[in-house]
Amino acid sequence: AYCRFLPLASLVALWWRRKEIAAAPKRTDWRGGPVGAFGLFLHWAGVLAQQPRLSAVALIFLLWGLPFLLYGYGVARHLLFPCGYLFLAIPLNFIDSMTAPLRLFATAVSGGILNGCGLEVQRVGSGLFSGAGNAFSFNVAPECSGLRSLLAMTALMAFYAWYSQKTLAKKWALFLFSVPVAVAATICRIILVVVVAAFFGQE
Repeated sequence: AYCRFLPLASLVALWWRRKEIAAAPKRTDWRGGPVGAFGLFLHWAGVLAQQPRLSAVALIFLLWGLPFLLYGYGVARHLLFPCGYLFLAIPLNFIDSMTAPLRLFATAVSGGILNGCGLEVQRVGSGLFSGAGNAFSFNVAPECSGLRSLLAMTALMAFYAWYSQKTLAKKWALFLFSVPVAVAATICRIILVVVVAAFFGQE
C-alpha cells in the first residue's frame, strides 16, 4: 500500500533539486536516445507478454531517457534518484519466495536467543513452543516473516539516505543497512511476544 506514495516522494525529490536542474547546462545528448529506445522496447515486450510490470519499468526508463536526450546529462544526473526511486514502487512476484526463508531464519535466531537467555523454547519449523509444560505455542505466519517491513524499510531508508548523506558510498551504505535492521526488528518482535506469553500467558 505504501507504493502509491513513492511517486509523490519522487516529485518532492525533484522539487528539492529544482535549482540544480534549472542551473544545469542544457544541450542535446544523443546518449539518451538508446535509453529511451530501450524503454520503448520494454513497453512493446510488456504489451506482447501481457506483463504490465514491464511497461511500468519502461515508463521509468522513458522518464529518465527523454530528458537525457533533450537536455543532456547535466540535467539527467539530477533525475537519477527521482526516477530510480520509482523502481521500488513496482511489485515483484519473485520477492514472495523470500517469505519462507525469512520466517525460518527469524524463528531460528529468536529461539536461540530465548534459550540463551534461560527461557526454554523448542523450535519446530517456523513454530516456537514452550519447553516447560507447553504454556504457549506460536507459529510465525507468512505475514509475520518481516518481508513487508523489510520492503517498507528499504523504501523509507532509500529516500532518507539520498536526502541526508553527501557521498554516494554513504548513501548506499545506509540504504543497504536497512535490510539487517528490518530483519532484527522482526526477531525482536517475535522474542517480545514469546516473553510476554511466558510471563502472562498466551492469551
